[in-house]
Formats: sequence, structure tokens, C-alpha cells
Amino acid sequence: MERISKLLLPLLFVVSIAWNDASAQTKGSIYGRIKTADGKPAGYVNVGLKNGNRSTISGEDGSFVIKNIVPGQYTIMVSYVGLRGEEKQVTVADGEIVEVDFSLTEDSK
Repeated sequence: MERISKLLLPLLFVVSIAWNDASAQTKGSIYGRIKTADGKPAGYVNVGLKNGNRSTISGEDGSFVIKNIVPGQYTIMVSYVGLRGEEKQVTVADGEIVEVDFSLTEDSK
């Protein structure tokens, strides 16, 4: 009985590791830049996934990144007071970095 358990435990361990690796899903990222209509970087713009609870703010250079996104289709939204917000559709695949850029215009409201 002891010999069986010595062989069975390592085998179960290897099988469980293989199962976890096979079922693990690689997550992706969305990267981009936001500019104003005159081509200047738009810093501190709100960036978020409409159909997900993920958001960030663009840096001073207008760049942003949202990491660890489960593969699928998303609507990414950008907004800033005084600028007209925009939405774009993106598809994130396993381990992929999707690039999406925005050019925001002044909001006439």
C-alpha cells in the first residue's frame, strides 16, 4: 500500500499541474494614445471598458494601457471635460496587445 501511495502522489501532482496549464487562459492588454484634434497629447483622460470594470487615466503624453484583460470583445471609452468622448470596439485575443488610438475634438456643449 505504501508503495502505491509513493507512486500515486507524484503522478497526481504532475497531472494537476498539466491540467492547470492546459486550462489557464492567457490574458491580453489594450494600449494606445490619445491626442487632441491639433495633434497634441491629451493627458489625464479617463479610459475605461464599457462592458468591464476596468479603467485608467492617460499619462501626460496621452498614452494608456489596461492589462490583464480576459480575451473577448470590448467597447473602450475615453472622456474628458471639455472634449467630446469617443468609443471604439476592440477584440482582445490570448496574450495579445491591442493598440487603439483616439483623437478627441472640443465639445461644443
